[in-house]
Amino acid sequence: KSVIFITDGEPNLGEGVHGYSTSVAAAANLLAAGITVYVIGFDMPPGTFPMANEIAEAGGSDSAYSAGSQAELTAALGQILVSIQGNQASSVDTVVTNRTLRSKDKQYQFNASYSGTMYTPLDQTGHLDQYVYRCDQSCEAEDADGGASLCEVFSISNALTERVEDRVIETQLDGDKVDFSSLNSDLTADMLGVPTSGKLPQLDPYKLPSGESVYSGINLGDAADPTVRLEYREQLFKLVRGDVGSRRENVPLGAISGSQPVVQTNLYSITAPIPSFIQYRNKEEVRKRPTVLFAGTHDGQMHAFRVDRIATLTEGDYGKELWSFIPKHLLDKLNKLASGTVYLMDGEPVTEDVRLYKESLDLGVEEEADRWRSVLISGYGQGGRGYFSLNVTDPEEYEFMWEISNTERCYDIPDAASGCVPSTDFARLGNPLSRPAIGSLFFDYEAVKQERSVAIFGGGGGITGEDESGKSVYIVDLQSGQLIREF
Repeated sequence: KSVIFITDGEPNLGEGVHGYSTSVAAAANLLAAGITVYVIGFDMPPGTFPMANEIAEAGGSDSAYSAGSQAELTAALGQILVSIQGNQASSVDTVVTNRTLRSKDKQYQFNASYSGTMYTPLDQTGHLDQYVYRCDQSCEAEDADGGASLCEVFSISNALTERVEDRVIETQLDGDKVDFSSLNSDLTADMLGVPTSGKLPQLDPYKLPSGESVYSGINLGDAADPTVRLEYREQLFKLVRGDVGSRRENVPLGAISGSQPVVQTNLYSITAPIPSFIQYRNKEEVRKRPTVLFAGTHDGQMHAFRVDRIATLTEGDYGKELWSFIPKHLLDKLNKLASGTVYLMDGEPVTEDVRLYKESLDLGVEEEADRWRSVLISGYGQGGRGYFSLNVTDPEEYEFMWEISNTERCYDIPDAASGCVPSTDFARLGNPLSRPAIGSLFFDYEAVKQERSVAIFGGGGGITGEDESGKSVYIVDLQSGQLIREF
């Protein structure tokens, strides 16, 4: 329990007299009852602030905050709220891989949590840590039987914060990957869900006299003003990207709340009695691909982090973000991040190596091997009514495959077609809650009997006002996202 006490100076009456205790004693009594007292001195007269510090110390919060303007008061309240909230454990499991690509590293474990930020009460930041286990006598043994011990805890989230080079953040329009950047004029303010009326807040932070950047709560201007709207669009891009000058520049990784991270490894030593798979596995981009961790964050991004430590990799590239992807269906929801935390990429991703289709028993091994892909599929969870799929066969050069929502299907089929078309095929799709299952079916596909890989997922959580929403199970073609069957 906590109390926030805002004062503009010393009390005029009743301080330690007429049966009243002093403010310092009252704060100490609250602390003794398990209630921490936070103090903000607002526009206090000269010489009175030491008393605010005494109250804060007695109440267990060490020192008082000083504020002389609306922006500074907002910043102080934000920092206090973050202190009260603390770190929150993500509702995801620890992820483990032994495919470290480094002989002395026996196992990596990945743990996620999230918290508020000291810079703004509106945002959350993710904490993603890589635990490195080695058989090394210099590390403390985990048990008396010996074996690998925890030797290092590496912060992937800190590596992203300290990154100097430009990030690769992309989305898709009409089935084509495009940069998620304010320089991309195709990504209009309307597409980002920016309101056309009312007041737009300033998203860039306010600079305190100390040089610290904090959220200000100041209005930027009227949404109907084209100049204001253009500036707001620029600031929204910076906010989502965590660019320098934004209020998230020191906390660019969003919260990992319900999106279970998943690890993709190379296929070296993996075998199966399928000649085309063996040939696919032996392709250099598959056999030697890095170990990658995929994680979805509240700001609508699916991140790809390189987490192996092969000998040719420099320490500066440990835990490097290769790219992040924002589905088109989430673009018009990004503006919600301006006024608080919403969980946009909150579904469970899955990766699998699959043969997309086989239409004849007479296919040559090489031709069939070209039909294999490593795919990543995820829904949005609380974030929206949709799923998307990426080709991550080479995770450093991923490709967009398809995206579906309750109103549209987008796709990019190599050597065939790409685009986005209105669709009611998934009209009953709610907010996705299930982890997609991947399998294969043998059936007539476009008048040809084929074995095709499919994704299967539930209709998700119901939508208020739509009685039939969520009451479905979908089978979707894994190559195109096309609906095969709804139950």
